[in-house]
Amino acid sequence: MKILKLYAEEQRKYGSYGTDSPLMNEVRKRYDCDEIVLSADCSEEEKAEIIRKYDVLLTMWASPHVPNELADNPGKLRYICNITGEISRWIDREIVESPHITITNWGDAPAFGIAEGAMTLLLAVIKNIPYYVHAAGEGKVEKEIVVPSTQGSLYKKRIGIYGLGAIGSKFVQFLRPFEPVMYGFDPFVKAIPEGVTIVDSLEELLDKVQILVIHAGLTDQTRGSVTKELLARLPDGGIVINTARGQIIDYDALKAELMSSEQDWMWLRSTISRIRTIRSVVWRM
Repeated sequence: MKILKLYAEEQRKYGSYGTDSPLMNEVRKRYDCDEIVLSADCSEEEKAEIIRKYDVLLTMWASPHVPNELADNPGKLRYICNITGEISRWIDREIVESPHITITNWGDAPAFGIAEGAMTLLLAVIKNIPYYVHAAGEGKVEKEIVVPSTQGSLYKKRIGIYGLGAIGSKFVQFLRPFEPVMYGFDPFVKAIPEGVTIVDSLEELLDKVQILVIHAGLTDQTRGSVTKELLARLPDGGIVINTARGQIIDYDALKAELMSSEQDWMWLRSTISRIRTIRSVVWRM
């Protein structure tokens, strides 16, 4: 079996899933695998001709658009495995609906790392760690900082998990030692992690919790689903952690909700470096 990984630009070969990554090293041990950097002027027809020579195509953030003519004339190609990102960035519906090609993501392989990242962010916010790191670097710590009542510890906190697939379920495992009260919303998952109480709507979820952690996939149903009205249901000082797709949240509404409480606004101003740090980490993930 021959496997192909295409890159749109030379520098894209390097990074978490690039040429020297653990993933690609393992793939090369097991299969005949080629990595090709396309020239900037490579046409769709030329790309298609290259891909037709391979049984499997790996796609990811660095991938070029997959030519639609492969849908009816795939050559040897029978399987596309998408490693990262939204498939729709480089694969159109014509390819998805092709009877000749199977398309999947890479299953639950990223679940541990993403759930761990969400847990790291949650603990950082709860303990206000980025603020204190920044303050220590500045040589001072403000003793009179206003800290919302939701901060301090995860112990017995009421936590809502939006999305209980592979990543959300792994996140639940990380939470259990803190003995939180866990609620979940996911109308598509049948196997519910032990200890999670399922609710019937996002409205009910937000009414019950102090902390919202988002692990849902981005679909037409979830896009913009965390609205201004939902965020208003969180208590003052509530926490939102999103390591899923950014478009699930109405970020203008999130900003407005942060500004809606004088206490939250004072806390936000005094810990603005923390907010910037957390936000930058979220966007990198």
